[in-house]
Amino acid sequence: MSSARVFAITTAILGLIGLVALFTAGTPTPLLGRPFEAFQGLAFTAGWLTGVPAWLAYLLSALVFAIVAWICYKLGSAIGRMLSRLA
Repeated sequence: MSSARVFAITTAILGLIGLVALFTAGTPTPLLGRPFEAFQGLAFTAGWLTGVPAWLAYLLSALVFAIVAWICYKLGSAIGRMLSRLA
C-alpha cells in the first residue's frame, strides 16, 4: 500500500471523527456510543428540518457520512501524492 493511500485513509478517518465530534459536542454520551449518536442526531435533524419520512432521513444521514469520508479521502490522496513527489 502506497504512502499516499495510507495518508488518504488516515485523512478520511480523521474527517469522520471530526464529523462525529461536531455532532456530539457537549453530550454526556460515552465515547464508544458517539458515532451512533451522531448518526441518529443527523437523521433527526434531516427529518425534522425537511419533513421527510424516517427511512429517507436515515438514508440522507448515511449519505452525508459517506460523502464526508469520500471528500476527506480524495483530499488526503491529493495531499499524499503531492507530499510523496516532494520526498
